[in-house]
Amino acid sequence: MLIILIVILWIAALYYINAFYRKQQSIPTVKVPKHKPEDIERVRITLKELSTLWEQKRNGNKKYSLKLDELVPIYRPSAKSKMKPIDLNLNNKRLGDFYNDYIRGNKSFTKSLMVFTVELVKFLDANGDCPSVVKVSKLDKSKSEFFLLSNISLIDHSIDVAEEMIKLYSSPLAIPDAIAVSLSHDLGKIPKFHEDFYSTGDHPDLSARIIRNEILSFQGLEESQQKEIENAVRMHHKSPKEDLAINLIKADQEARKKEVQALQDKSYREGKNKNELKPAEQEYKPIASEPIQTVSVYDANQEKPAYTKPKDVDLSWFSVEEFISKIRPYINKIESGNRFSAFSMSNGYVYFMTGLLTDTVVEMGIKAGDNHSQAIRSETDSAKKKELGHELLNSVVNVLRDRGMIAENLCNKKYFGNKFTLKYKEPVSGKAEQSAFYTPFLSSAFVEQVSELEKDKPDVIRNIESVERVFFNKEA
Repeated sequence: MLIILIVILWIAALYYINAFYRKQQSIPTVKVPKHKPEDIERVRITLKELSTLWEQKRNGNKKYSLKLDELVPIYRPSAKSKMKPIDLNLNNKRLGDFYNDYIRGNKSFTKSLMVFTVELVKFLDANGDCPSVVKVSKLDKSKSEFFLLSNISLIDHSIDVAEEMIKLYSSPLAIPDAIAVSLSHDLGKIPKFHEDFYSTGDHPDLSARIIRNEILSFQGLEESQQKEIENAVRMHHKSPKEDLAINLIKADQEARKKEVQALQDKSYREGKNKNELKPAEQEYKPIASEPIQTVSVYDANQEKPAYTKPKDVDLSWFSVEEFISKIRPYINKIESGNRFSAFSMSNGYVYFMTGLLTDTVVEMGIKAGDNHSQAIRSETDSAKKKELGHELLNSVVNVLRDRGMIAENLCNKKYFGNKFTLKYKEPVSGKAEQSAFYTPFLSSAFVEQVSELEKDKPDVIRNIESVERVFFNKEA
C-alpha cells in the first residue's frame, strides 16, 4: 500500500513539473524600452502582468512605457516574408519610387500581405490618376477647397497618407498594415465605381467593397487581418476605437494639411491671385428669404451647454430600434416654411435638434409607463422641465453611443450634444451662417450609404455648405 502511494505521489510531481515548464515556455518575451535608448533589457512576464502596464502608466508609475506597435511581434511573430523581391513596371513614377523604397523586398511583410499590397499598387497605378476629391453636384464648385485638392491625384494623396502613417509607427512589423490601409482608404473615389447616387460620405464603404471584391488577393489574408484593414478603411471618417483606424485618420488629416499648404505656396510663388482658383458664379436656385427655423419646447439653441454630466435615468423600457425608426423620417424634411429638425451632410454625419429627440423619447416613455417621462410631461416649471429632459436625453445618447451610432468626435462625452455653426452657400435672410444645438449621429445608424439620404435633399438644406463644432470656454 505504501509503495502504491509513493508511485502516485511521484507521478503527480512529474505532472506538475512538466506543466510548470510548459507554462514558462509559453510566456512571451517583450522588449521593454527604458528612459534611455541604450538602457534596454528583456523581461519575461505573463500576459496578465502585461495587461497592467497601461494601468500603471495611467496612475503615474513610469516604470514601463510601451507603445502598441511594439507589441506587434507578440501577436504576429511570423511576419517574416521569404518571398523574392517583386519588380513592378509602373506608369506613375512616384508610385514606383514609393513601392521600391517601402514595399519591394520589405521582409516585414508576410507573404499574403505582400501579394495583396503588390496587387493593390498595380490597381492604384491603373485607376488612381484621378482627383483625390469628388464633385457630386454643381454646388460643390463653390468650395475653394475642392479646386485646391482637385489638383492632387488619388495616387499622390494615397502616398502622402502612407508616408504620414509610417511616421506614426516605430516597429517595422507595423508598417505593412499601415501602408496597406493608406493605399486602400480612398479607392472609393475612383469615378468608374460611382453609382447613380453617390455622396462623398459613401467612399469609405465603397473603398472597403473594392478591396474585397476587386483585389482578389485580399481574401488570402488571415480573417483577423482582413477585418482589421477593412474596418480601418470603413471608419476613417468616423469615430474608430482601433489603433490602425485612429492613426489612419491622423495621417489623412496631416496629409491634407500639407497638400493644401503646398498648393497655396505654389500659387503664391507663381504670383497667381488666389481668386483664380475659384470658378465663375454658378446658377443656383434662390433660397427663400424666410429665416431657417426649428421648433421645440426643449430647444437649448441659445444656451451654452452645462458641463456637469446630467444624472442617469433608468431606460430598461427603451428600444433603440423603435427610437431610430421614429426619428428617421425627419431627416432632410421641411416641416413648414423653411423649418427642419434634422439634416444630413455628405461626409456621413446626421444632425438632430435635441428638442426633437427629447420629444420623441418622452412620447415613447409615457407609452411604456416610464415615471421620468411622465414627470417631464407634467412639470410646469420650464427650467425644471428642461433639466429633466436633458437627463433623459443624455441617458438615451449614452445608450446610442454604446451601439456606435453617435459621432463621438463631434459630441462632448459628458453631454448629449453640442452647439454647431451652419455656414451657407447662399445667404439666408442676409446671414451667411447660423448656430444651433444638435446631437450628431453617424449616417450608418439609419442607412448603409450616405447617398440614400443625400439624393432627396431639399434646396434649403442643400444650401448648407458646412457644419462646424463650437467649442466653449468651460470657465465662461
